[in-house]
Amino acid sequence: MASQDEVKIALSRLQTLPSHVTLNVGCAEGPVSMNKQQLINEVKNGSEIGECVVQMYMEYLRSFK
Repeated sequence: MASQDEVKIALSRLQTLPSHVTLNVGCAEGPVSMNKQQLINEVKNGSEIGECVVQMYMEYLRSFK
């Protein structure tokens, strides 16, 4: 489970995306296409997809270490 700080970081990063951007996110049912606001809502709600998005951003940031 992501910490509150990790969620804040991911939400801040998502806010910088242009509004027309969509991302394909893999999940148990297969890939799902989501726009910026849908991704933000998933992260805020702590859903499985939201957790994956947070982990993706954190792994990306850690790769710069």
